[in-house]
Amino acid sequence: MLSNIDICTSFIEKAKNIVVLTGAGISTESGIKDFRSKTGVYQLAPETILSLDYFYRHPKEFYQFAIENLYHPVAKPNRGHEILATWEEQEGYRILLPRTSMVCIKRPEAKMSLSFMEP
Repeated sequence: MLSNIDICTSFIEKAKNIVVLTGAGISTESGIKDFRSKTGVYQLAPETILSLDYFYRHPKEFYQFAIENLYHPVAKPNRGHEILATWEEQEGYRILLPRTSMVCIKRPEAKMSLSFMEP
């Protein structure tokens, strides 16, 4: 009898497209905060600070918060990111990531053509 891991592996091996449903947590290993954990972004400020209404009313504060807490120019890909890149590069999968889950971390040498699904 096949284990659940074997069944999942079989599905992945036979797939042409893969939708990866992750949250911000996939990037915490890279030093990027998630949103809702005890050390997440929403512990620093209320969720409304990232709303469109707040952006229109307080653009300077919005950008200041975003630069201090959401901009990570030195973050490096972690093992999860590398696995997704490898699946696409070596296995030929087309990886589909929901836009709300994607943190833009790419290996400079990778030729990733990740597709994004609208939320």
